[in-house]
Amino acid sequence: SADHVVSEATHFGGIWVLGLAGATLVVPFVRRLVKEREKAEETLRRNWEFTQSIIENEPECVKILGAGGAVKFMNRAGLAMIGAESLDEVLGQPFHRLVVPEHREAFARLNERVFAGEHGSLEFEIAGLKGTRRWLETHAVPMKDKAGNVESLLGISRDVTKRRRAEQALSASEEQYRNLVDRSPDAIYVHVDGRIVFSNAMGVRLLGAQRPEDLYGRQFMEFVHPAYRNVIGEYSRSRESDRAQASLREGVLLRIDGSGVDVEVTAMPFLFSGTDAVQVVARDISKRKEIERMLRK
Repeated sequence: SADHVVSEATHFGGIWVLGLAGATLVVPFVRRLVKEREKAEETLRRNWEFTQSIIENEPECVKILGAGGAVKFMNRAGLAMIGAESLDEVLGQPFHRLVVPEHREAFARLNERVFAGEHGSLEFEIAGLKGTRRWLETHAVPMKDKAGNVESLLGISRDVTKRRRAEQALSASEEQYRNLVDRSPDAIYVHVDGRIVFSNAMGVRLLGAQRPEDLYGRQFMEFVHPAYRNVIGEYSRSRESDRAQASLREGVLLRIDGSGVDVEVTAMPFLFSGTDAVQVVARDISKRKEIERMLRK
């Protein structure tokens, strides 16, 4: 019993020394505690190694920044993105130095928000240690201590350079297309669900408008002569699901002032700003039709 253990103990030199009976009871108990602690420590070690393995083999950049933006940790993928051979090259260094100047202010605001306890996302460009520029999409969250104070920023970043370059190339291509379209001698309209969303300069002039905005939002069929609405309307609708080479249709378009103009029309399905649309090309054939009428007299 506990009383027996105490009775077997001797106070010697300020230390309680157990007798044989007490030691017989206590030693196995201590051994069990030590084994349980060792087991718990081994479990923690294995869990940490497992977590560390996941982080190190994560294909996206995982980084931890301190309150001043200094790098406290970065996984292999992150080091590769910034052109570092090892963590030692950037440990303790402010990460914002890698952010290109035009994005540093936005990056600083993201850090401030996270250290205020908020979550945040940002796309920004960096210039790595070797000068390589990359676009990163980052999601950042606060890491708190036991008292609930934010002590670090945990950021997970994805390399979106290919996507950004594709977007830039598409934007440049669209700009080139728009320039070509604006110089076209034919009227070109784009309508989505029947409503005009784009017209080139010739399209504006053909319908007697002052500017493209005078046409935007209006139904394309408003500008088709009633005698040709069934023909052109059916033709235009059929083109939406038919990507074969377009054939020509003759008709009459109505200008804003109500006067008619003879046209030759072709329509093709078209992707406009990511939305399914129909592109209509109309050529003014008024002079040709007038000559035809004169010849028939």
